[in-house]
Amino acid sequence: MDDARRQTDSPVTLKEALRLIHALQARQIELESQNEMLLRDINTRRQAEERLRESEARLQALFRAAPIGLGLMVDWVIEEVNQTLCQLLGYAREELIGKSVRLLYSSQADFDFVGNEKYRQIRNQGVGAVETRWRRQDSATLDIMLDSAAIDPDDLSRGVAFSAMDITERKQAEARLVESAERLQQLSRRLLSVQEEERRALARELHDDFGQQLAALKLNLAMLERDLRDPTHRARLADCIQIVEYVRESIQNTARQLRPAILDDLGLAEALHWYARSQAERSGCAIEVQDRLPALLSPKLETAVFRIVQEAVNNALRHGQARRINIAVAVERGELMLAIQDDGVGFDPDVRAAEDKLGLGLIGMGERAELLGGRYTFASRPGAGVRIEVTIPLAEGGL
Repeated sequence: MDDARRQTDSPVTLKEALRLIHALQARQIELESQNEMLLRDINTRRQAEERLRESEARLQALFRAAPIGLGLMVDWVIEEVNQTLCQLLGYAREELIGKSVRLLYSSQADFDFVGNEKYRQIRNQGVGAVETRWRRQDSATLDIMLDSAAIDPDDLSRGVAFSAMDITERKQAEARLVESAERLQQLSRRLLSVQEEERRALARELHDDFGQQLAALKLNLAMLERDLRDPTHRARLADCIQIVEYVRESIQNTARQLRPAILDDLGLAEALHWYARSQAERSGCAIEVQDRLPALLSPKLETAVFRIVQEAVNNALRHGQARRINIAVAVERGELMLAIQDDGVGFDPDVRAAEDKLGLGLIGMGERAELLGGRYTFASRPGAGVRIEVTIPLAEGGL
């Protein structure tokens, strides 16, 4: 028993003591490492929280200072608005928070349209942009450009942020611009109509008055020529007769160019064929007309098409040096369709447009077509001539 007590109370060996010390040191190092990691985690978390607070503060500052209305809605209920939106709508912030956005719309139809269109765009592309009309607290109506984006595109129930820009003045300016353009079109139609009337009157006067007077003068000179015996006087008189005839023919040609009587008497198809023949004889250019036209078209439509053809042919002969011109005109499916193709030198439209040298002729043809609700296009390239296409609805030009 004494031997057992002596074995139990024996001192710890040096080896065991060293092992215990090493274990304690390792544990201390482990605890210090854990503490260091914990401190780093705490510092990281604090820094993240500080950055988050700074970010939120910046966003709040931007939200408050934004020059356009900003807001947030969840399930069509307004959750947040900035002061700009309140000023725009004439409401206090407390009067908007918690209210349905239906409050802002004058009609259920406007509300439904914006909702359907906005959410359709958000689902397809993440954001939505819609023009609509909102009602202020004083019942005044505003034109609004409404842009929206989902907080979470995969979960629209989390809310939608939106911005609202007042575009009332812009819309009013656009309306005034459209009104001015319509007035200008009406004025242009009136000017063209007056111009054609003046041309018609001048052509009639040249043909009926001057033409008849010159014909009578030629007849009198011819009678004097027969009675004269002096050969010298007879020769001079014969020369006068030729001059009178030349002047008479020139006046008749001018009268036909101003307003060909055949256009009023026989219609557009005959007028185009006559014009092609006369220009071909004068210039030596081969000009062909193919037409499928009804017997009766409105005078304003016939005049517009004839003037477009006249201008196109003159351009092709004068500037394009064309040797062949094809003109095709027809009425199909309620529209008059005109195509003019020449084989002239052509030009580069982009270069002409950049130099602002498209010419009044091309512009005038386009204006004549547009005044009747039509479409006008032309295509060209160097060495390939010019092709002009015009389409005019008969509902505008009339039958």
